[in-house]
Amino acid sequence: MRVAGSRANIRRKQQELREQKERALLKLQEAEGRYESESEASEEESAPQTFPDVTTERIIRQYDDLTCGMRCLQNMYGAHIVTREEMDHHARELEKLSFGVKMYDEKMGYYASEVLETVLQDKGKFVQRVALTKMTPEYYLPTMAMNPTFMGYIVALGTETLKHYVAVRHANGKYRKIDSMPGVRPVDIDEQHLFHQRQDGQIYCSLDQTDTTPVVAVLAVAGSPFVEYQLMHDIWPSELPSPSNFTGSIAWVLHPRRIDNIKRASAAGVLPWYESWKQRRVMPDEKTMAFLRMRIVEKISGEMPVVVKMQNEQTIVRCKTLHGLLQRLHEMQWISPASSFYMRQNGRSLVDEMGEEIHFDSEGTLNDYSYQPGVPIELLTDSMGHIQQAQIGGFYKFNCNIAGKCIGTQHNAYSVRDTDGKVHIVYKKSIENFEVLKQ
Repeated sequence: MRVAGSRANIRRKQQELREQKERALLKLQEAEGRYESESEASEEESAPQTFPDVTTERIIRQYDDLTCGMRCLQNMYGAHIVTREEMDHHARELEKLSFGVKMYDEKMGYYASEVLETVLQDKGKFVQRVALTKMTPEYYLPTMAMNPTFMGYIVALGTETLKHYVAVRHANGKYRKIDSMPGVRPVDIDEQHLFHQRQDGQIYCSLDQTDTTPVVAVLAVAGSPFVEYQLMHDIWPSELPSPSNFTGSIAWVLHPRRIDNIKRASAAGVLPWYESWKQRRVMPDEKTMAFLRMRIVEKISGEMPVVVKMQNEQTIVRCKTLHGLLQRLHEMQWISPASSFYMRQNGRSLVDEMGEEIHFDSEGTLNDYSYQPGVPIELLTDSMGHIQQAQIGGFYKFNCNIAGKCIGTQHNAYSVRDTDGKVHIVYKKSIENFEVLKQ
């Protein structure tokens, strides 16, 4: 008499049979060089608009091997992105340049991260390593997402020699972690919970305590250069502004209207690059990058260079507020509380929304008075004739205070470079005394 097994045993055997069939099908596809995606995600170059439902999404899996690196790329872009033969080819080429360092396991299919980078670059993708110890996700996550071709992250997990790779796909501001290990379901992760450091000092994919494998490396992947991230990385300040202000400043500088309205951009060679940027994302040359870095630093610090002209005189004042500008002009004796003055641009007086002109005690920002960045301010004052200015042929006693670094000495003079970088020639017979500020 035959005794039927328990329902649990029957289900277990059915599951084993299904997995055997899937492994056999996968091996057959690999043998034929034909990789059909098990994912319902789009295989187009652009990021998918929505994620498939977790219950219906099928993932490209690894079975009895260590091909998580290759599966990670396939789960990001689709199975068509690469084959095992291509992965092996790139690994062998890298090993020729690695001075004996192994780049892959030919039998088990494990690949070093350098192989993954090379494969993506060979496919026309752009890869950006994230400086996890330099900046926090509050800064780099929204900055990476500024790239319209951004696809997501290739993440290396584990502190062992052989790392495990997972894909974190991005679409419409949402993230989904996809693990190629059998039986591991995709996990949706809020941006606020992605790649945060825990109390143990390690970084994890999510705040879920069941996520126990630390993150050791993160590669951002897109179809175009990560210009915004590169700018942020280059100008990373010692005193951090708020994350929103930081990313907002980068977006502000790269906005078409901002770029086109900056006259200095033409001289810096930025506008020709930006015309190409609007059509397709291209990496700027170093001269343009230097200009963009300078503009972002100005925006983050809150300071702006303001050109002020008065008669035949011209100066550049760096200030954050209108009060700072007025104080600097007062120190230069261009304005005073006892004298009236007027400020205008292109023949138009600078006034606020109520029509009030700038006066000595005005507060707020220049933008409150319809200031146009890059356009010089013309200063008109009643005290112009009273400002101490030497006239040719007149006799005066000059009392000057020059602070700076002595960069040269002659028999009758010193060469002094001040804090603005200007070099002054000071004749020794005109010096009553000098003070050593620091050694």
